[in-house]
Amino acid sequence: GLSRRDILQGQYCRLWIGPTTEVVTLWYRPIELMLGCEKHDESVDVWAINCVLYELITNQPLFSATSQIETTMEIFQFRLHLYLT
Repeated sequence: GLSRRDILQGQYCRLWIGPTTEVVTLWYRPIELMLGCEKHDESVDVWAINCVLYELITNQPLFSATSQIETTMEIFQFRLHLYLT
């Protein structure tokens, strides 16, 4: 999936790069990656797919911020809105 890096194969050895937090376009990046979580799984892909589906249905991005901090705030505001309604 999008949340894992591939194995690089050199001429003499194989090197595992490991997961990274910079795996998804900012608009589709889940909150746990923006908060520094180093271990992640397929849920990162599920979050991104749902953001893309929302964008396809509404013709506008769910979170269209230009920085990680702004995106984090938009996600918290969205969750708060869902909680209060």
